[in-house]
Amino acid sequence: MKYYFSIIFIISSIFYLNGQRLHSPVEIVRIMEKSDIKYVIDTLIGEGQRSYYPEFGQASKRLYRIESPGEIKLVEESSFDTNKKLKKCIKKGDKEIKKQRPEKARKHFNKANEIRPSDTRIINRIGDTYFNENEYQTAIYWYNRSLEFNTIDTKALRQSAQCYQKMEQFDLAMQFITKAHILNRNDTLLLQE
Repeated sequence: MKYYFSIIFIISSIFYLNGQRLHSPVEIVRIMEKSDIKYVIDTLIGEGQRSYYPEFGQASKRLYRIESPGEIKLVEESSFDTNKKLKKCIKKGDKEIKKQRPEKARKHFNKANEIRPSDTRIINRIGDTYFNENEYQTAIYWYNRSLEFNTIDTKALRQSAQCYQKMEQFDLAMQFITKAHILNRNDTLLLQE
């Protein structure tokens, strides 16, 4: 009987702690908006010191995430050098982008996409060609396709946010840029958005 209150306190604490959950970025923004407290999202203003850890994750390798119902795995992206035809298509497409000819660049990137359909770097380049032509809805389609293969692709998230911003859908733009910012907090391009 003497330990009755302490046992009840411990059991209720366990249930309370077990009930805690993580919030999505959208929920965090909503909580911040409803709160009387003023929040400031702090980021690095200047260039931070870059650390190189050769044996850890994306610091050393270009990885992308594949989700299936039973597992989530990280797969290393292979370079374009392994396939000469692919490398040639990418090189031609990049040249056309520099010459500001997105239609011709898209033809080369589509050929590259046929060779390697799940490579998010190629899919993002196709989306970029539509973005350069102010076809934001089609660009969003390609960026979403990229996110199907790599859910943590901050470039696709950032570009989607820019598309929604251009289309004046600011709530969706905020969702995408917030998620990109959470995934890559010190990206200087994200800080400019």
